[in-house]
Parts: sequence; C-alpha cells; structure tokens
Amino acid sequence: MCTKLGALLEAADAASPPTALTFVIVVAASSSMRRGTAWHALTQTPYRRAMLEIPLQQHGYMAGHQHIEKEATRMSSCDTACLFWQNNTATGDARTSLVPFPPSLEADIRATFRSAVPYINKKKKKSTEGGKRRG
Repeated sequence: MCTKLGALLEAADAASPPTALTFVIVVAASSSMRRGTAWHALTQTPYRRAMLEIPLQQHGYMAGHQHIEKEATRMSSCDTACLFWQNNTATGDARTSLVPFPPSLEADIRATFRSAVPYINKKKKKSTEGGKRRG
C-alpha cells in the first residue's frame, strides 16, 4: 500500500500541470504494530506531513453491523494513528497544505473520534430522551 500511495503522489507531482494530492491513512497503533515494518513504512516516508495519535480511551468505533447490535459503538482496543501524506504540490499550496497542521482540523478530528466513545453516546441519548414528553 505504501509503495502504491507513494507512486501516486509522485505521479501527481510529475503531471502537467502538477496536481495536489492528499491521503489520510487511519491505522491501529498498537505496540505490536509500531514494531513492524508497515509502521516504519507509514511513518518514515518523505510524504508524511502530519500524524495524530488518538489514545484508546479517547475514541471508539462503529460496530460494523450496528443495525443489528444493541450498541452501535464500541470502545477501541488500542490507540489509533491518522497519518496525513501529501505530495509537494499540495504542501506548496496554502489552500491545501497541512504544514503546519491546522489546530482547528486536529480539534475536529479528535472530536469526531471521541463522539464514537460508547459512554459519551449513552449520555447524549439520555439527555435527548429526557426532554421528551410522554403521553
């Protein structure tokens, strides 16, 4: 995957005219993953412009078959990393550059991950149900 994404970023830079291209890669960031060659390939590429690490206590995920589950979200079992890869054309354009990484974008991403934490969803559900009038 890393080789293919790198080739696509390189080709977009070499195109006439050059095309800005960004990839957001979301992967598990467990301790075993961090020791592997895939982690090294993901984090050591010259195209990596930013990386956010989301601790497991601060995010959940959709169950995948949430339409039949009692609880739609589940707590994450490990940290997650969001890696942002960009070609030089994207980094050189102020409209698309993630260097430096925009604090408002980071806050939005962290809030989105946090919204899937099961106990937060239960609190939201209770607070919205509490205002309903029952007949």
